Amino acid sequence: MDGRFAALEDLMKKMIDDKQKLASSETIGVHGRGGNPNPSGGRENPEVEVLEGDDGMPPLEPLSREELSRRYDRREAEYVGRREEFYRRGAGFERIQRRGADFEGERADFNRRGADFERIQRRGADFEGRREEIHRRGAEFEGIRRRVNTVLGLEESKECVIVGTIYKHMKLKPCILDEYSKERTAVPLVKPHNFLHPDDQLILEDEIGRVKLRGSLLNPTDFVTGIGLALHGMKTIEGDFLVQDFLEAGFPPQTKLPRLGEDKYVVFVSGLNVGSNIFNPLQFQLFVDHVTGHLGGENEQKMTSQIVRVVIAGNSVIIPQSVLNGQALTPEDQTKLTEPIKEVDILLTQLAAAVPLDIMPGPTDPANSFLPQQPLHRCLFPGASAYNTFFSCTNPHQFELDGFQFLGTSGQNIDDLDKYSSAQTKLEFVERTLRWRHLAPTAPNTLGCYPFTEKDPFFIESCPNVYFVGNQDKYETALLQGPEEQKVRLVCIPRFSESGVAVMLNLRDLNCHALNFSADLDA
Repeated sequence: MDGRFAALEDLMKKMIDDKQKLASSETIGVHGRGGNPNPSGGRENPEVEVLEGDDGMPPLEPLSREELSRRYDRREAEYVGRREEFYRRGAGFERIQRRGADFEGERADFNRRGADFERIQRRGADFEGRREEIHRRGAEFEGIRRRVNTVLGLEESKECVIVGTIYKHMKLKPCILDEYSKERTAVPLVKPHNFLHPDDQLILEDEIGRVKLRGSLLNPTDFVTGIGLALHGMKTIEGDFLVQDFLEAGFPPQTKLPRLGEDKYVVFVSGLNVGSNIFNPLQFQLFVDHVTGHLGGENEQKMTSQIVRVVIAGNSVIIPQSVLNGQALTPEDQTKLTEPIKEVDILLTQLAAAVPLDIMPGPTDPANSFLPQQPLHRCLFPGASAYNTFFSCTNPHQFELDGFQFLGTSGQNIDDLDKYSSAQTKLEFVERTLRWRHLAPTAPNTLGCYPFTEKDPFFIESCPNVYFVGNQDKYETALLQGPEEQKVRLVCIPRFSESGVAVMLNLRDLNCHALNFSADLDA
């Protein structure tokens, strides 16, 4: 055994000696230091002929080491100056801990590593925080102290206050049983954009009973199933409840609005729809180049250097429906399935390399369809997820930047309200959810959600400073003032693939404006 080690030791010494000899011969050779057969000491290569240009310029002279060093130092100084000039401001980021948890859930059983989403308000369920607030406010109408009754405790022609959940009986509401109706051929199954009908009725129910509501004060087109209300009125001879006044939960309390001494911008975009026929790669590349500071003049680059976060609010990818047919995928179908995701990853990698980025799932993204939607898996974005500035978030999404609270969705809650109620603008639906203190009052009645059992996760406990909704038809915004000096910026983010519009919000004064990107060469 000792002989083997001795032989191995001799072999290693020989290899080291040979390596040293080879290095010495390369370092100091017959051609000078470095072994260059044609150093810059004035020797010419006979095989190379230096020609003068047409303008009579002399041949290029080799630069000395001192001159090269000075030029490198000058170029480095210029680069550092440009880098300091385009210094990107930062902002303190924090995911909101709601009731000790965030919006994220486990993949299998949804036992959250913390999401505050724990239950959807169901018909006849308890109101929790909303019920306490409505009881407190509903006990006093017009300054007169009134007794809060239950539905079964109503007395005829006696004024009182009742508190409960609104149920909206709709004649045109889709029903799964209609698919199996024997007479479905006689009555065609249509899918209108809005299911309102003049004969719709409102019903209020609490833990032990329900009563039909009457009166012109409550317009059924303004309400949906799942809203908590306090009603003042009396029971009629027919057994209905005549509403004389009503009270909503109102704006939730808000923390004091922080103040900033400089401009800081948050950029919102949604509805990229990569993989669809309407997606324009050049259009979104213009957006990426603008955010990363590669487009625009000095003023534009100064503004883009103040962007502290980019939020993508859902519908980044569209998977062709022809691929999702439940059958085995061919190699061609696999390419159709993966190419849109790869393209999104390439674009997001450019953004994540320059600015913190949040991406939320939407109804067309490869995520669970029920609310709350869990974050898109990081393996879908191998390039972007390599950066610590890339955040895959839930839908709804709540976070905090420099003390400003943000709350937003990818638009499913507002789109569902548009089907079962009416308003002049989508922004009015957004305002109603804030007054009702509920992000998705129609879930799970008409909007899919996970069946939580203990608490209402969509209950808005604290009023956000910025409330945004993605994937809308057009850009809309408004600044709301609450009765207790709440200040909320509402933003409807249009689909980028259709409009080419992103939204830029200034944290200093909560003002926002649209960024329009057009790649139409015919325009």
